[in-house]
Amino acid sequence: MRILVSADDFGLSEGITTNILDAVDHGAVTNVSIIANGTGFEHAICEYRKRRGLYLTVHLNLMEGRSLSPAGQVPDLVDERGYFRHSFQSLCLFHLRADKTRRAKLRDQVRKEFRAQLARVAGCIDPRYGLRADSHLHVHMIPFVFDTLMELHEEFQFEYVRCLAEPFFLTFNGPGSLRNYAGLNIAKHAILNTFSRRALPRLRSRGIPHCRHFIGVLFTGNMREAAVASALAQLENRCEADELVEILLHPGGAAAGEERLWSEKPAFRSVYYSDWRTRERSTLKSPAFRALVEDRLIRQVNPK
Repeated sequence: MRILVSADDFGLSEGITTNILDAVDHGAVTNVSIIANGTGFEHAICEYRKRRGLYLTVHLNLMEGRSLSPAGQVPDLVDERGYFRHSFQSLCLFHLRADKTRRAKLRDQVRKEFRAQLARVAGCIDPRYGLRADSHLHVHMIPFVFDTLMELHEEFQFEYVRCLAEPFFLTFNGPGSLRNYAGLNIAKHAILNTFSRRALPRLRSRGIPHCRHFIGVLFTGNMREAAVASALAQLENRCEADELVEILLHPGGAAAGEERLWSEKPAFRSVYYSDWRTRERSTLKSPAFRALVEDRLIRQVNPK
């Protein structure tokens, strides 16, 4: 197998970006996923340009911050101030409860906002690189959102799209392991695997490169070496030599003084200041983690 080690939330804030770069420069991260509407976007792009061999993926966002599109053009996605107003669950329910006309309008709004975010990143990188896509809180896996993203492939010709088909594995090494099988992560794992089974044939039919297997949902918040080792052991006999496995961690904790960015979103603030982001950054920088992945890591090939 080939392995891509990813860090999400690049560009969300300067502090988060700086901590992710620590895991790039001193750890095993080979892909960063950038939020186009983040307050640290320009800083993130500037730092990305200094580093060779690093993949940059667009972290499509419908969950946090202001939309790039004018609020009046995406009223079902944002509040009156232009801030995204949905969670993963509420966006699913909004679409489910809407009639046919409202659903079509919602898809048009998602398409408009995704196009704005993709275009912003495309305008900042070498045009010889293809665009890559995943999403904040995995919102692109919601079926109607994923179908909208697939429609944009004709325009943007995606080089890669993340798919979240994660094997189920058991490990009880390390503190907090049991919580991963008794909390929200197990439900997220089941839902995203269900959505991934629907998404995979659509990616294949369009010839869009994607990871065949993914690691990072079941143990979100507790991605230690033992969890990654257990997941990779499950995949050893399933993967061909050239199949891609993406491993996701979240090393980007916010910096002191950035609390105001989430003054009205305490749930987000608690995540970005949680100890587990520091622990996952330590995991990425540890010799044990490097030993698990080093020989199979893939990096961006810089155009000549």
